Amino acid sequence: MRHSTTPHRGRTGVNREPVRAATNRRLLRVCFYAPQGSLAGVRSFAVVQGWRAGEWYTDEYPWSTCAARPGWGLVRQAVKSGWVDGVVVPARCVVSPSWSEYAEQLAWFEERLAFIAVVAEGLR
Repeated sequence: MRHSTTPHRGRTGVNREPVRAATNRRLLRVCFYAPQGSLAGVRSFAVVQGWRAGEWYTDEYPWSTCAARPGWGLVRQAVKSGWVDGVVVPARCVVSPSWSEYAEQLAWFEERLAFIAVVAEGLR
């Protein structure tokens, strides 16, 4: 069986990902974003999904807009650069407590064929 070496979204060289022979799909790479002290369960969620775990990003709180948080900016840069396919968060409100801002973030990720995986809807 041949394995594809076609880079995803124009990446080359060391950024190529192995292809799963059984499903002919590339392993999804994710990073993590959470407030300090709330990282429990987030990594295990990604492992159960079969995703390749990457960097952790966090910001100090109180809440601010996504644009004002340096850690969230690094998440978006990792997606934009093609280093990850998505981000895993412990709850939707970690991205933004505002539904409209959360929807804006989802749209931004969608435009880049990326995703936000929410582990639980608990933190409100």
